[in-house]
Amino acid sequence: MRKLSRMTAVILVLILLLSLIGCSSSADKKTHLTFQIWDVYQRPGMQAICDAYTAKHPDVVIDVQATSWSEYWTKLEASAESNTMPDIFWMHTNQLLYYADFGMLADVTDLYDDVDPNYYEEHFSEISRSNASGSDGRLYGVPKDKDNGLLVYNKEMFDAADVPYPTDDWTWEDLADVSRKIHDKTGKYGFMAYNDDQLGYWCFALLRASGLWTL
Repeated sequence: MRKLSRMTAVILVLILLLSLIGCSSSADKKTHLTFQIWDVYQRPGMQAICDAYTAKHPDVVIDVQATSWSEYWTKLEASAESNTMPDIFWMHTNQLLYYADFGMLADVTDLYDDVDPNYYEEHFSEISRSNASGSDGRLYGVPKDKDNGLLVYNKEMFDAADVPYPTDDWTWEDLADVSRKIHDKTGKYGFMAYNDDQLGYWCFALLRASGLWTL
């Protein structure tokens, strides 16, 4: 029986290998790298990470560039076509194969050989490895974020339908069963999700795959 497990998404920081990394001149021998992200609110944190790195490596300069989500992928695709991609950037698992299979990302498989297996928890490590892989099985990124899709419920609707509240032991079968009962007794949908892949479509797909889609 499939557990109503947390939905995990891994966002990856990817490094693009250029024929010449960084830009330097006779007057400036430092290596200049660009780091592109899609969340302005995370910029201070990313800047702090870069500052910590450059403090130990004063010969490197990292320019953190924040672009809105709505513009991020258009900008990234345009830079790929013009061979001006950033050196370091965030990547989503939905887009990884598109860039990896066209040879736009650096193969970082060997970097994992130097990573302490205890650095990431076991579950996260397995997911991050699978989601960081291209269709050739090579690895093109390292994990940055892990998030969860949560089930939020309305107690009044549960009380009106006289059904028990969700527990940590709920399965997808339990979710579908209670949703039907709520709909039958109140005429309201017992389960709804965002019109979004991460918090919506994937939930619906699991219900349908389990043969439980009736709402």
